[in-house]
Amino acid sequence: MRNWMTAATIAATAMTGMTVAGVAQADDGEEGSGIEPVVYGQRGITLEKGQLRPEGALVLSKTFSNDIAFGIIAMVDWAPIDKLEIGVTAAQINLTPEAEYGDTRLGARYKLLDGGFQLAAEAGFTFSNDKTTHGHAIDIGVPLRFFLNKAARLDIGPRVALNLPASGSGDKLRADLELAVGLAVSLTRNVYLDVKTGLVAPEFKFDQASIPLSLEVGYSIEGDGGAAWIDIFLRGVFPTFLYLGDAVPGFLDTVNLNPWVIGLGARLHFGLE
Repeated sequence: MRNWMTAATIAATAMTGMTVAGVAQADDGEEGSGIEPVVYGQRGITLEKGQLRPEGALVLSKTFSNDIAFGIIAMVDWAPIDKLEIGVTAAQINLTPEAEYGDTRLGARYKLLDGGFQLAAEAGFTFSNDKTTHGHAIDIGVPLRFFLNKAARLDIGPRVALNLPASGSGDKLRADLELAVGLAVSLTRNVYLDVKTGLVAPEFKFDQASIPLSLEVGYSIEGDGGAAWIDIFLRGVFPTFLYLGDAVPGFLDTVNLNPWVIGLGARLHFGLE
């Protein structure tokens, strides 16, 4: 695992060291400008006031049981006032092989610090779609964003998820630790790469922890004044890419590409003011 992490560090350093010439322009949206900049690596930890950002994707996914499903994922974020962002995320809604839908999360994020280093506080509530198998969940976190240069940013997001027991299960409240780490790099003004990973430790048990991996490549269509208009993206997600513990026998420190989710989608940016 050490060799894998070393290689990832070298790759991240190489990407962030790429030239930023031609990426930033004088008319790009900056903090407090009221628009989202087209350069993906320059976007803030919360939306600018009055901005609305809906997103949708068509997805193919494979589960542990080797079933392949086709469905959609949808979400929307809105900044009603300065520094506050609220959003709704609908988990994957499968259309085949049979119709089913996932959980829905309502969340809010408030920016506490601006500048080259940004800090926010966030909280969310996830509504269980089937309380007989799993209960609702509450999550709280403190996301951080470091702007490495005009083309790249680093995200770190520690979060604790409190999972309520399923109806009639007799289970106790369970607290899980999640540590999200992301690196977003704008390869040009319009082309970007967003890599997300981290650590998931159920009940804070690091001997059962796993590392997820998400890769997104996208093209941002530019609107007026250097503002983002539409992001078209292709995303691949491996929720349990690497097991660090013995939660699944035989998978310790082993790359695991099953389950997976591949999505093709679009993210829109609107100003409501």
